[in-house]
Amino acid sequence: MPCFTPSVRLTSSLRRYVAVPRLANSCPLLQQHRYSSAAVNKTTTSYSYVIVGAGSAGCVLANRLSENASDSVLLLEAGPKDKQLGSTRLSWKIHMPAALTYNLCDDKYNWFYHTLPQAHMDDRVMYWPRGRVWGGSSSLNAMVYIRGHAEDYNRWQREGAEGWDYDHCLPYFRKAQTHELGADRYRGGAGPLHVTRGKTDHPLHHAFVEAGQQAGYPFTDDMNGFQQEGVGWMDMTIHT
Repeated sequence: MPCFTPSVRLTSSLRRYVAVPRLANSCPLLQQHRYSSAAVNKTTTSYSYVIVGAGSAGCVLANRLSENASDSVLLLEAGPKDKQLGSTRLSWKIHMPAALTYNLCDDKYNWFYHTLPQAHMDDRVMYWPRGRVWGGSSSLNAMVYIRGHAEDYNRWQREGAEGWDYDHCLPYFRKAQTHELGADRYRGGAGPLHVTRGKTDHPLHHAFVEAGQQAGYPFTDDMNGFQQEGVGWMDMTIHT
């Protein structure tokens, strides 16, 4: 895991937002409940929970915590909304999957992180774009849905991250998604995140998959299933 050298300080420009943004087109709006805390003073607004960062994890956490009507949640995000110039229109740079290249070069939505020199990559410094907008990095990507390799999670467990092995995490992956192909051992069928399978029938896609197999790579029917290595069609968090 590379070490990060952030080019900006997150705490220097935090602004208050109390609505949960799109999480790959599927995150519900957060209900805000305010109350006054007598322990502070009667004019100071306080919250049951304060979440710093409205990325994927922050949105999910805020959404779950706000299900309890007796609790209030404040969600903080340094970046802007995913709307056009303060209007109700969605920003095409965020909501059009093919527009990701704009966000990767725009510091309005991107922290522009870089790693320290990487010993196993000839000491190169790697560009590491991270989202600075409602939805975090999930608003910057092309909406490809892919999980880490099972052995990555198992290695975390072996190195001391108790409860982070793949068998423990998989039920939560399944719980989070509704896959258009239906539920199975690796896919979910009743979650808030809608996942679709690529459907292109372009001859270049078929040629690419065929060329990969000719080069010795296996065909993978599900990139988030039993076998991740190989060539095939990707899952996407694109839902209409």
